Amino acid sequence: CAENVKPLDPTIRELAADVLGEVTDVDSKLLRSVRYLFTRPGFLSREHAEGRRASYVSPVRLYLVFSVLFFAAGSLVARREGMFAPETTPGEAALAVNAQDAFDTWLPRIMFVLVPLCGLCVMAFTRSREKT
Repeated sequence: CAENVKPLDPTIRELAADVLGEVTDVDSKLLRSVRYLFTRPGFLSREHAEGRRASYVSPVRLYLVFSVLFFAAGSLVARREGMFAPETTPGEAALAVNAQDAFDTWLPRIMFVLVPLCGLCVMAFTRSREKT
C-alpha cells in the first residue's frame, strides 16, 4: 500500500504540522465533499454510514475546515456602532457593551466544543441502535 508511514509517537511540532496541513489542504476530496454537503443534504451521512468513505473528506476534517472559515469570517466582520437607542443611560450602554463583548468572546468557543459533543451523542445513540 502506498500510505505515508508516520511515527506512532509524533512530536507536538509534527502533530501541529499535520493538523495545519489537513485543514489548509484543498484537494478534490474536500471540494467533492463540500459540493455534496450543499447540493445533496444527507448524502455524505449515508455514504459514511455505508462504509464508502475513501472518496470524501472525514467528518472531523470537514468540521475543522468550516470552523476555521467561520471564525475567520467572524473576525473580519466589523462591529456595528450606534446599536443603542438615544434614551439609554451611559450605565445601560456600558452593560450592553460588556454583555455583547462576553457574547462575542464566549459563543464561538462554546459552539466549537458543543457541536462535536452533539455529534458524539448522535454517534453513540446511532451505534447503540445498530447493535439491537
